[in-house]
Amino acid sequence: MKRLAWLTALATVATVAVLALADGIVEIVGYELIVAGLVAAGFMAVGPLRPARIVERTPITISPASKNHPPQLQRLEWLVEFGTTASADAELRLIPELRGLAAARLEERHGVDLNTDPETAAALLGTGAWAYLDPQRPRRFGRSALSPQQLETIVSAIEDL
Repeated sequence: MKRLAWLTALATVATVAVLALADGIVEIVGYELIVAGLVAAGFMAVGPLRPARIVERTPITISPASKNHPPQLQRLEWLVEFGTTASADAELRLIPELRGLAAARLEERHGVDLNTDPETAAALLGTGAWAYLDPQRPRRFGRSALSPQQLETIVSAIEDL
């Protein structure tokens, strides 16, 4: 950031000098060149535009073992991976997927509809899983993502159905 501050100060001095010494079109062209240089220097000084905390937490490589998995399994692996690193992915992708799996299991094994009979569904799933799978649960953005323990509780409850 110090480098950016120095570049800003230098560009300001150069701009004042150009405006004081020249008349007409030279002022405008000189000013535009200085501003363009300042913008380019700012981008180079600041670095990438992606927030560092997301870059650090979001893996970008695929494990060698998962390359041979079917596309449906790869999709679930990515949902779990991102759902345990970012709350938005958990709320918008992973939890709805788990809710759909729970609804299908409840319907086929117990004849219970998750949306129309939430009391029975809650009793069958248990309170730990129901806290996340409740269709009336408001989305909680900005909070921490699902922990592996929370995910294990939910998946175990679905498997036990």
